[in-house]
Amino acid sequence: MDFPFVVLVLALMENANLVVRERGLDLIFWNFLDEAVTFEYFSIERVISYMLRLMIVERWSKMNSESGRKVFMELVEKFRRSFQFDEQFK
Repeated sequence: MDFPFVVLVLALMENANLVVRERGLDLIFWNFLDEAVTFEYFSIERVISYMLRLMIVERWSKMNSESGRKVFMELVEKFRRSFQFDEQFK
């Protein structure tokens, strides 16, 4: 298969829980980064991989249900404001 992660992502998208989906996507990305630098010692790729994984950990450490809900509602509101409908559709 050309894209081995596609099966994992598609299986993950069947889950209705958004937190499980998001965490699963981060784990897939984490594993990809880990595999990509397996035999890279003292290289810029290793440093970038480490930095990206550190960013994942930092992002999850800042999250809680209240801040997540606030960010989600802000994104929904931005999405709603991005559309303008004609008068005939109101």
